[in-house]
Amino acid sequence: MYPDAPLILNQRNEGGAAWFKSFEGNLGFFRSLTYYLLYFPINVKKFGVGLSPEFYDVYQDFVQLEAEKHGCKVLIWKAADGWEPLCKFLDKEAPKDEPLPWVNDSAAIRHEHRQEGSRRARHPVVGSLSWAAILGGAYAAWRYGPQLAGFASSRMGHMLGNAALFN
Repeated sequence: MYPDAPLILNQRNEGGAAWFKSFEGNLGFFRSLTYYLLYFPINVKKFGVGLSPEFYDVYQDFVQLEAEKHGCKVLIWKAADGWEPLCKFLDKEAPKDEPLPWVNDSAAIRHEHRQEGSRRARHPVVGSLSWAAILGGAYAAWRYGPQLAGFASSRMGHMLGNAALFN
């Protein structure tokens, strides 16, 4: 969408192992049997690996290769690096007496989960609706597909016949 925008690739100090530990502690639902059963129809195994510490590293490599392929300017940045490299990369002045915001830590995520429990309750609903749409669509295609195909064919023939009259 913004091909000339600079890209900031945020990395963790401890890499994939730390990312995965955080993921498991905060978003572990996405690796549960319930999640896999409900979301199987829409679940995609991206980059050839599942949710694991390896995913983090593969994703980081993917982003860097894509950026290079498209000639994007990239800053590989860690929150511990602070404002300076980030602001320099963006050609902005670094805030003098303002600490770098730190809002996506484990404690903040756990608090958000407690406050927004209803969001997690929607996951089974979305998964169930996905299955209903797939099974309903398959049934409708099996039950009504031949009739619809015949109807479409006759309408198309009728339209083409009328078009021939005007030539």
